[in-house]
Amino acid sequence: MDTHKAIREARMDTFLAVALGGIVTIAIMITAAAFFVDGSDVNSAAAMAQQLEPLLGRFAKLFFSLGLLAAGLTSAITAPLAAAYAMGGALGWPADMRSTKYRAIWISVVVIGTAFAVFGKKPVQAIIFAQAANGLILPVIAIFLLWVVNKKKLLGEHVNGLWANLLGGVVVVIIASLGIYRLVTLIVASVKDMGS
Repeated sequence: MDTHKAIREARMDTFLAVALGGIVTIAIMITAAAFFVDGSDVNSAAAMAQQLEPLLGRFAKLFFSLGLLAAGLTSAITAPLAAAYAMGGALGWPADMRSTKYRAIWISVVVIGTAFAVFGKKPVQAIIFAQAANGLILPVIAIFLLWVVNKKKLLGEHVNGLWANLLGGVVVVIIASLGIYRLVTLIVASVKDMGS
């Protein structure tokens, strides 16, 4: 495939993925904020579905259940495959999702997740730790990517332009600030817990 065409298609693919992901995230945030506008205590899926009744009427629980099912299915499909792809890339394996190595990784992820569900374990602390780690690692990765996309030796004429670098710099500053804020918040909370 022609390099220019491949880059153009990759940019379009990235733009669509980020835009659609952003729309979904905004919709989730707006919906979550609406749950708490009237001061309701929302602490279960049934309570969340009940909050949607003014909009969806008697079909609120059905739509909410379908939404949870769809979210669960997409996560169950994409998360194991993403883990296999990322691990394969890190270990230098050929990108073949049909290979035994890839299948072993994504099946392991599915089995571990299923075991947590079957035995009623709630890995909330692991999820919180993973999110905190993401917040700390993401700025480092973003800085590294910004450095790589400006290496003329690697990318030749396809290096970032001025506007892409400015936008990338803004993104790096924002995620680094959020990561630092989260780290400081965790340290302050830990110190308060030790003092009490």
